[in-house]
Amino acid sequence: MERGGQPGNQNAAKGKRWQKALERALARRYGDVDTGLEKLAEKFIALSETDEAKDVCRDIADRFDGKPAQALEHSGPGGELPVAVSVVLTPALPKPED
Repeated sequence: MERGGQPGNQNAAKGKRWQKALERALARRYGDVDTGLEKLAEKFIALSETDEAKDVCRDIADRFDGKPAQALEHSGPGGELPVAVSVVLTPALPKPED
């Protein structure tokens, strides 16, 4: 079974273009991407402590690493599992002889 979007869907490529642009800008400013990411991370730590910069920091981090997976709740009221699971073992019948 194939996975992914419709044939010709370029949504993922658009995200990669933004990531590549950020990588090029970091390399130009700091000499290489890894050094730039380290310096940017230090700045993010300082900026993330201010309310006005949290959204910007989160957006740029999401572009590099992808958005975190959404947490899903799979329990019913009171924390119990919503569905009971049971296992039934059935002995195999002998193969009939001809």
